[in-house]
Amino acid sequence: MTHAVVAGNAGNDQVLTSASLRSTARQLGRCSAGLSALGPPTAQLRQVDRLAVRACQGFEQGARYLATAARFMGPDGAATDQQKVNGLLHRGAAGVNRGSNLMSLAVADGSVIGSPG
Repeated sequence: MTHAVVAGNAGNDQVLTSASLRSTARQLGRCSAGLSALGPPTAQLRQVDRLAVRACQGFEQGARYLATAARFMGPDGAATDQQKVNGLLHRGAAGVNRGSNLMSLAVADGSVIGSPG
């Protein structure tokens, strides 16, 4: 059997497991709820809020793919269908990357709006 592996820092590769994927998916899946908990945006932050909403959509889309990939993996990281898992991980990473890029833009825009002068 093969294992899904993610490259770590300084060559310390980490084996992805069904539990680690489910945990990550749960965290990413809470983005919209966390954003809603902040309350409605002020008029000047509406554009930033729209970016953050789109970022959450990317995170949550990625979370769905990661949760699905977890169903095809054992607790030790062994995949029952490696090709399917690889595709799901790729799509999940794409969603998370999209969310990260959009959230970075939202933070940058919010910082500019919130800075004096």
